[in-house]
Amino acid sequence: MFGWNKMRIAALLVALILMAGCQPIDGFDPVKLFEQEAELASYEGSTSLKFEFDIDSAKFSETDELGIGYSRSSLETYQLLNGLQLQMNEVKVNTKSGIVSGKGILTKAQLQIPFAYSVEGDKIVVQVGGARHPITLTLGTLTDELPYRTSEWYQLGRGSTGNEQERELTRKGLQLLVRNLPNTDSLSIQRNQLVDIHGSQATGTTVTFDVTGTQMPELIKKYLRSLTLDDKGLRELADSLFEYLKDKEEIGGRFKEWFTDKEVSVEGIYGVEKFLLATLTSIVTTKQQEIQISPDTRVHLNLFVDPQQFVRKADMSIQFKDELGGIKGGKIQFQMERWNLNGAVQPAALSSRDAVDIAQLDTPEAVLEQVDENSALYTFLKRDLKVTKKQFNLWLMSKSDFDRMTEGGGNAEYLPNGFTSDNIAYGQLRHITEQLGYKAEWDSGSNSVVVSTGKKEISFAQGSAKALVDGRLVDMGNEALFIHGVHYVPVRFLVEQLGGEVRWNPETPWMLTVIKN
Repeated sequence: MFGWNKMRIAALLVALILMAGCQPIDGFDPVKLFEQEAELASYEGSTSLKFEFDIDSAKFSETDELGIGYSRSSLETYQLLNGLQLQMNEVKVNTKSGIVSGKGILTKAQLQIPFAYSVEGDKIVVQVGGARHPITLTLGTLTDELPYRTSEWYQLGRGSTGNEQERELTRKGLQLLVRNLPNTDSLSIQRNQLVDIHGSQATGTTVTFDVTGTQMPELIKKYLRSLTLDDKGLRELADSLFEYLKDKEEIGGRFKEWFTDKEVSVEGIYGVEKFLLATLTSIVTTKQQEIQISPDTRVHLNLFVDPQQFVRKADMSIQFKDELGGIKGGKIQFQMERWNLNGAVQPAALSSRDAVDIAQLDTPEAVLEQVDENSALYTFLKRDLKVTKKQFNLWLMSKSDFDRMTEGGGNAEYLPNGFTSDNIAYGQLRHITEQLGYKAEWDSGSNSVVVSTGKKEISFAQGSAKALVDGRLVDMGNEALFIHGVHYVPVRFLVEQLGGEVRWNPETPWMLTVIKN
């Protein structure tokens, strides 16, 4: 949604051309293409992305905790993407000013959600049709909690920022990847072609290829083997990596001793690169016959490159058939056009006045409060993204095991989720209530725990098999228990009173899945 800067396009093109062949052919030089991408300062463009899947819902199990079947969460992801189309228009990029802007439409079924966005440094501002206020997001908040150095690698991967040392490392890595890509038999190069781009005609070279599923394993093996044997490229990358990491470690890093002898350290980095690639190549070679990709699976790319070796237009489709992770077939389509390359492009930075920081919207309910209930955005968030859906698992044990584990008391925080007794599942009242987005509070006046949803109030009294629901006594079937400072109640009763459902898989009898849409 936030636009394609030059490194995102470069990363995309690595994937696009992976099977296309990258030795210079008839005026088309992929290495030069990537070098040009690194120097691209500005452009305007448009992109679109569309997903279509044929989903076999029966393949997905109710729970995936033990890897039984395909996961329900994966099914929901496929259902979300199926029929989804993202159209980006008026994309404007200027790396010198550090600003990217654009407009677009997100389409899903009968819903159309227009939006506009701008990126300036790490700050993103988005205006979405149906939202009461603009939304702001700081990219740094997405990486602050990542493992050691990961956030720095993320910034490096963005490519348009950073010092020359970082850009050089990025260039070396891309050159290594591109230089070793294999050619395919279906590669077609046609020069002096006229192509329509944004209402104007441009002359250049078209690159077309089709790769089937049966060809892919062999091409992947050739690619990995070529990378493994590229000693010059691996050593150059190791040298650049050493310089980059050394500077980082000198600013308070924890591994300074690794960088005291450059010759030895570079040799070590090179050795690691070589070992990892050789191992991966051996695995792919050994397992090649076991890699079964349907011959009906096909990758098609039509690429248009101008005489300066800039990618101006790309049309890619990935079509697959046969069983793949619960998907019987599908198609992914991507299209991109760019014009006014290195021209006087002036992206429009959106105002953040009255904007809401998305990091402050810590609950789904808080998110929906910022959205008009009658808008397509509201429907998309609830129906398709299921932002208000709650799902979690309760791990249970037998009552006898539970009693042994809790013998002598203990901190409630470390007690199990619950237990089973006479085929009835008991769970921690407060834990379940809070997981579903509500609160449980002790009422000393009635000696009961009260759960309030805003629309319903439920009271549980210790030792009673009846709960007070909106002032009416309702039989739970089994009494509420108070054990070592924790209230336990029949799980199904509590969950259903709070509008959820309980799912149980006989193959995992020690676990219940609680879902609330």
